[in-house]
Amino acid sequence: EFEPGIPYTLIVYVDALEAPWGGGEMVKLPFTGVMPDTPTNLPLVRARAMYFLDTNPLAAKVYGTLTITSAASEQNLTHYHLYYGSFGRIWPE
Repeated sequence: EFEPGIPYTLIVYVDALEAPWGGGEMVKLPFTGVMPDTPTNLPLVRARAMYFLDTNPLAAKVYGTLTITSAASEQNLTHYHLYYGSFGRIWPE
């Protein structure tokens, strides 16, 4: 899935189907993410990354810092939702 309006580059390496290999060509295809054909309730943008560091793993409790890397574009983004889960149960419900 690609975020609408965000520029991407698809890198493709094309080579022979059978040996000898290595004589192929790398092609860069720039494109821009597009809106889906059908309406959806799913978010169209999302955080690029999340990283959690448990600062006290021996305490038998989750405690630490969650770092969220923002979406590529926050132009139409109002907030982020964060859900916690354990063994198939998700909070908040």
